[in-house]
Amino acid sequence: MPSVAEMIQALAAHGMSNEAIAQALGKSMQAVSSWATGKVANPHRATREGIETLYRSVVGAGAGEAFPFPAATAIPEEDAAQTPSGSSRFSATSDSQAAVEPPPLPVRRTSPPPRGPAEAFRFIHCADLHIDSPLKGLQKIDPRYAEWIRTATREAFKRLVCMAIADQVNFVVIAGDLYDGDWKSADTGIFVSRQLRQLADAGIPVFAITGNHDALSVVTRSVRWPETARRFAETAESIEIPELGVVIHGRSFGDRHESSDFVTAYPAPQAGMFNLGLLHTSLGGGEGHATYAPCSPAQLTAIGYDYWALGHVHVPRVVQSAPHIVYSGNIQGRDIGETGPRGCYVVTVDGGRNVATHFVELDDVRWERIEVAVGDIGAATIDDVVAAAIDTIEPRVPADERLLACRVVLTGETPLHRRLITRRGSLREDVVAVVDSQLERVCVEQVTVETSDPENASQPHADVPGRARDLLDDEFDKLQATEVDALLGEVPELKKLFDDLRVLDSVKAGQREELHATDRWKAFVTEARDLLAAELAGPAAGGEGTP
Repeated sequence: MPSVAEMIQALAAHGMSNEAIAQALGKSMQAVSSWATGKVANPHRATREGIETLYRSVVGAGAGEAFPFPAATAIPEEDAAQTPSGSSRFSATSDSQAAVEPPPLPVRRTSPPPRGPAEAFRFIHCADLHIDSPLKGLQKIDPRYAEWIRTATREAFKRLVCMAIADQVNFVVIAGDLYDGDWKSADTGIFVSRQLRQLADAGIPVFAITGNHDALSVVTRSVRWPETARRFAETAESIEIPELGVVIHGRSFGDRHESSDFVTAYPAPQAGMFNLGLLHTSLGGGEGHATYAPCSPAQLTAIGYDYWALGHVHVPRVVQSAPHIVYSGNIQGRDIGETGPRGCYVVTVDGGRNVATHFVELDDVRWERIEVAVGDIGAATIDDVVAAAIDTIEPRVPADERLLACRVVLTGETPLHRRLITRRGSLREDVVAVVDSQLERVCVEQVTVETSDPENASQPHADVPGRARDLLDDEFDKLQATEVDALLGEVPELKKLFDDLRVLDSVKAGQREELHATDRWKAFVTEARDLLAAELAGPAAGGEGTP
């Protein structure tokens, strides 16, 4: 079978334009161009099979004969109005275009639970919206997705507001961190105010507390909210919704570092009412989260409320169900540490004050960690690894018009281990080049190498010359056994670098402290040892050298 470039050129010689080839394969013209020029020589398996099938049907049938084209994908009516006439959501870009036009942002329908005959009321519990917080780790992004990523937190909030209005919920509670620290733009406050006004115009009240991120925010102090949107004071108080038989108890942070126990000051439950507690807390502390307003589920249970709406921990989780103690999580993941669905809870309550929680996904960009088992595919070249990565990524692309932001992790035993280690700096570019030409709605954050060499499993650095290997093992064993603080004391330059990383805590609380963890430190040392060993060993026999 000819190469991919030769097949594309043969199709062109038989009268097929790049546009016709792209339509037949369901790909972009940019992808076809990359195949024709040889920029992408080894597309992933499913794509190559499609090219081969088209090549056989056209070139085998002879010039001028008809060949089958798949029908164009129909655009649902609700989406058609959002899509410019004559173009798809992801318009292909011709070689002559200087810039890629960003696609319209997606229109998706949320799915709140149906109403039952016993339902008395329903509300939305959300937290940690972090409006206009940037998504971290995404660099050199395809221009088609830049606006999508920039507005991800806003789109998630707009989706929540639209769902609340369409579903006619009775009220919304926000358990802290509506904003993300200091005011970066007046437009942030204006945007939030407009969303709250939409809820007010629909007769939906909002009850919110501030958390550690928005406690001293200029936006919090300066933006006027509608009268139906209430922010709790910095001392515990209660607000009633008498027509529903609901009372909401809450307390806002007055400072970004509230380490005291808030719960003891919360009011006693009101008899005959549905008592809802609104609290921004780390409970007993969570992985990757600093301790704020610490308390325990037992303490919350003892107060006697029917539902605790918690914020601060970004992973959605029902801590317990009797009574309900619930983290809604954030509405949009912000980095690779926040993978999986993000959204809010729609909470339904019946006449007997029985509670049911329903998680609704709101995120516009879905973060995922995607493992590629290199050892299972018999990869012989780096191109094989890249093709395997594309094969693994493709089925993980969300079917509901979300953008996938992923970290690709190469795993397993493979003879390519040393090449992958030495080429890790360019692996992301290799994968991104193919992803951008083959797949839609995918951004690769990073490609990491966690493979091993099957031939040297018992002696991972056997290829390093003897004396160098002994020195390597001795020095790195000592380094791995050294406490981080001791090492920082011995090397002033490293101490200064580490202190500069305090900015990490402003991005994600506790992130800098992760470097102190013994297992993380050992992993970093092992990674450094493997990289140096690969350099000392030199190019693999008959293989690629370090670029």
